[in-house]
Amino acid sequence: MRSDKGKNFQRGEGEIGAIIVIILLIWGGSYLYKYFTAPKNTTEIDKIYSEQRFNKEPYASFETISACSDNSGSCHSVVATIYHTFEKDGTEHKSVEQIDFDNGGYLTFGGAPLPGSGTDQKGNGWSFSQ
Repeated sequence: MRSDKGKNFQRGEGEIGAIIVIILLIWGGSYLYKYFTAPKNTTEIDKIYSEQRFNKEPYASFETISACSDNSGSCHSVVATIYHTFEKDGTEHKSVEQIDFDNGGYLTFGGAPLPGSGTDQKGNGWSFSQ
């Protein structure tokens, strides 16, 4: 009798082990799928936001862009708050929320397209590119 109990116990251990192996295979497969289908990270910003981009979730980032004033014609390389949104088909859209100047000043745009143009809170026109 004692040997029968031992066999039953071992059989139960084998089934638990098989379940664990199946769970690990499913988890590993989903990880590999995500790894190979995710967009390739080409910049530090892409690395930071690759999860949101992979899941097509809106997010905000800080990027250096070129902002040109329509009034003065001068262009500046500035850090901008960029809002990323996605259409159902996965198309990404970027919009400029705010630009920050080296002297501590800033201008807000409320979602001007990037690349494109918009008007700041003072009514001045600007054009943007990356």
